[in-house]
Amino acid sequence: MSNLFKKGVTALKSIFRKGDDTLQSALKKNGTGLDLHDVIKSSYKEDLRDDLGKDAGYIYDKDLSSSTEAFYYNPEKNKLVMSVRGTASLDDVKTDFEMLRGRLKDTDRYKRADTSLKKAKEKYSGYDTTITGHSLGSAISSRIASGNDKVISYNKAEVGGKKNKKEISIRDSGDIISGLGMFGSHTLTSGGRLSNPFDWFKSHNLKNIKNKGFIM
Repeated sequence: MSNLFKKGVTALKSIFRKGDDTLQSALKKNGTGLDLHDVIKSSYKEDLRDDLGKDAGYIYDKDLSSSTEAFYYNPEKNKLVMSVRGTASLDDVKTDFEMLRGRLKDTDRYKRADTSLKKAKEKYSGYDTTITGHSLGSAISSRIASGNDKVISYNKAEVGGKKNKKEISIRDSGDIISGLGMFGSHTLTSGGRLSNPFDWFKSHNLKNIKNKGFIM
């Protein structure tokens, strides 16, 4: 009976989970050639930005960037990349609370990101734009993107959120923060257990996609 139950659970999961091959194909379509983990990580750590993507022809735009957003552009390929930081400060926690109330667009974090993206599009007019982020950063990315932007969200905080029409949504199987957005997402097996609260945080961690070869 136990084996039969496990087979049933596995079959049910397969309905909602898209394979890694499908994910890789979706990421690479009109892609930037940059590693997803590295780009998102740079939104948290500013000291990683200067060298990110140099070998692929990308240049870090320090003037447009801030502690919460990082911008890169490739003048040869006409590509613009924006990475939006997730929760990393007390102010971000306040933003999370406002998002729970359905008021993310009223927050300073959202307004700054939206304004920065508009300035970047004016500066790099005609460039293909890709926006990515983790957790809160994903939620902001989805909302500030226009219909022509490619959005790649990872473990997105899905509280009253929307999914951009060109959005690729990725989540880890044990992550409860992105649980409301599980349907239609590319779900990765992170080994997290819903019965263990400590695994909830582990499943939400950006490190889960490090060295996985997800080229965005």
